[in-house]
Amino acid sequence: MFWALYSCFGDFTPEFDRFTREFGRFTREFDRFTREFGHFTRVLGTLLVNLTTLLVSLGVLLVSLTALLVSLTTLLVSLGVLLVNLLTL
Repeated sequence: MFWALYSCFGDFTPEFDRFTREFGRFTREFDRFTREFGHFTRVLGTLLVNLTTLLVSLGVLLVSLTALLVSLTTLLVSLGVLLVNLLTL
């Protein structure tokens, strides 16, 4: 019985071996791809975080410069009012 089954399915053994080799090669390539893709996503994530931090920092700088401009304008107006008050004495 064994030899009858072997004679029927024994011819598939080289094909099955080739299939397992090809599947092994595919899994190795897929593993390499997932490692590379993981590295790419880490780099991209770091880049996005750095760019977001830069944009937030620039926004804070813009707000600070606007506050400084408002403070200087208020100082100039106050000095102008003081000068007018001194001249009208």
